[in-house]
Amino acid sequence: MIEAQEVQPTKPATSTTSGVAWLLGIALVLFVVATSVNPVPESDLFWQLRTGRWIIDHHAVPHADAYSWTQTGTRWVVHEWLTFVIFDRLFTAFGFGGLYFYVAALIGSTFALLYRRLLRETGSPLTSFGLGMLAATLTGPFFQPRPQLFTYLFIVLTVDLLLEARRAGGKSRLWLLAPLYVLWANLHAGVLVGVGILGWFVIVDAVSSRLPGAAGMAPGKRMPIGPVVACLAATLVTPYGIHEFQDFAATISNTTMLNLLAEWASPDFHQAYGKQVEVILAVLAYAMFSTRLRRDPAESMLLVGLVYEALAANRNVPLLALIGTVFVARHLQSALAGHLFHADVAEETSVIGLRPPGSILFVMSIAVVLYGFKQASDSIRAFGPSTGSTLSKIGRTIVVDGIYPDKACAFIEREQFPATMHLFNMYDQGGFLIWRMPDRPVFIDSRADVYFGGMLDEYRKIDNLTYGWRGLSAKHGVDLIIASDSERQVQQYLPASDWALVYADDGDLSRRMEDEGKTNTLIFIKRDPQYSELIAKCRRDCPAYADVLKKYGQWASVR
Repeated sequence: MIEAQEVQPTKPATSTTSGVAWLLGIALVLFVVATSVNPVPESDLFWQLRTGRWIIDHHAVPHADAYSWTQTGTRWVVHEWLTFVIFDRLFTAFGFGGLYFYVAALIGSTFALLYRRLLRETGSPLTSFGLGMLAATLTGPFFQPRPQLFTYLFIVLTVDLLLEARRAGGKSRLWLLAPLYVLWANLHAGVLVGVGILGWFVIVDAVSSRLPGAAGMAPGKRMPIGPVVACLAATLVTPYGIHEFQDFAATISNTTMLNLLAEWASPDFHQAYGKQVEVILAVLAYAMFSTRLRRDPAESMLLVGLVYEALAANRNVPLLALIGTVFVARHLQSALAGHLFHADVAEETSVIGLRPPGSILFVMSIAVVLYGFKQASDSIRAFGPSTGSTLSKIGRTIVVDGIYPDKACAFIEREQFPATMHLFNMYDQGGFLIWRMPDRPVFIDSRADVYFGGMLDEYRKIDNLTYGWRGLSAKHGVDLIIASDSERQVQQYLPASDWALVYADDGDLSRRMEDEGKTNTLIFIKRDPQYSELIAKCRRDCPAYADVLKKYGQWASVR
């Protein structure tokens, strides 16, 4: 029987102290910090802000839903509660701009740590920088104020300590993960992914150590089970205990939610992001099939699993990018050295060696940083406000606040809509409504786990405009609707004789505003005798209604 052999880095880690290595590392971090000015709508953020404020005000965490009128009292596991508190503190201190500090700090730290690990794996500043840029490109669409940014950081830290143990036998440092996992468990449920990775290495090491030709940790230095058990126990140190596991299992097994949310869809290889996924798959395949080094069974098999998960859901692609690039780094360096130099190690003064040409890489670093800041500037001009401080502009850019129904909410408040009205809203707008009108419960929002079961299934039928959608609305007693004119449902509500359009941000319902980072929000009220005066008053007070009536008066709902 052949024991798993210790695997050494391609080159000593002393190369990480070179000037070129520092230059490329700084360029990578500045690039991701700049591209963190990422204008992607994030409806979750708003209910998370409200929840963070609730936790601070009540000195407790919620256990049941109080934001919707359809699921009030349903059990709610707020496993990211500590992140929400951080959100509230940053927002209170700096407004939306404070959330950019959160994104930039976590993303910058993640990629600094990733680059350091890549350098240790390859010994090559340029190879490490290239893999870091590839990971940044694939993770970039998720550079948003979301709790999973903590998972990205802790996953990279987990892999870093794990590989340090496998390369050099530094088992003792794995125990550092246990207290960190207590923190992680209260920041994001992705801690379970970290435990799964550690457990995977324990299992595969135990099996592969009994097989001939196995590679991995040096004899007597296989993955220890003690730190893994400690990390597993750490995940239970939360206000919800075992319920966090149950919530995680329910989430990944709910097919309605998986089909409803775009981030759970498979990558579209006809789109730009799908093409980028193809690139990393090609790099991984080239590295693993062309390497001259022995492959670690646990790393190789986990890599296959990560590829599968990335192909199954867009939201898993960042995990493949952050973990997969580390696992293949030394193999990629070996493959490149073999093809370029017909040797196991690249020449120190070569482009992919320890000391690549500094002048060329200096120009490349400047170009990468300038490109990142140009992207940020373009995003601010396209989606940010025209006035305000730079920090305010950045904050409002990353939340794309122009797409949310703020004006419609102000109209509802000004016209004093009865609090007893049952509001119907679209899934993506629920989070904003929870934050903007805290005294008016929503129909649904992006806390999908709260609505698992019949409610989420019924919403999907309404969303898909299947037969009986009107009956489903009537079943729940809906008498107030807020929706964007770009939603398919609006085409059903406009001509409906039992619904009256009473408000529009813009009177031209045919003009698409998405390219401007704005949304034309409409409000409908059910034609019920008790709301007759409210309908008439709203139509008089809505500045855009006259334009709507002139252009679309033939529709029953606007007569």
